[in-house]
Amino acid sequence: VVLRVNDWDETFDVELDLKYTWLARNFHALWSEMGEPSPNSDFYEKEFLPKVWRPNLRLANVAGNEEELSFKVLCMDHQLGRVHAFRKVRATLSERLELHRFPFDRQLLCVVVTSWRDISEVVFVPYPKRPSLVRNRA
Repeated sequence: VVLRVNDWDETFDVELDLKYTWLARNFHALWSEMGEPSPNSDFYEKEFLPKVWRPNLRLANVAGNEEELSFKVLCMDHQLGRVHAFRKVRATLSERLELHRFPFDRQLLCVVVTSWRDISEVVFVPYPKRPSLVRNRA
């Protein structure tokens, strides 16, 4: 949800509901090693999940504040290690605004997601069941 657009400094405030899905390396081995903890247990949440490989995603075009409102990690498939993260964020992002017919301009506002990990470790792909304007850029 776009909360505000500031054409003066080319920023926009958003509240985002992000869902990341990935296959965690060695997930099943770690899960087995730790006694196959129940997903509903405190041990699973506090001890097991922090040790699971994560893609370390971040918003690249943050221009001001970024506030994480909530963050939840779930594993839906312990055999494959398919992990889902749900993150709610409020942030001020930057975007070059090309205003030529103000106030009738239309603008695509980009949310740039990247990773702190090496490019050999993370591959971004669109989710096939939910079409979006995902553009893969190197």
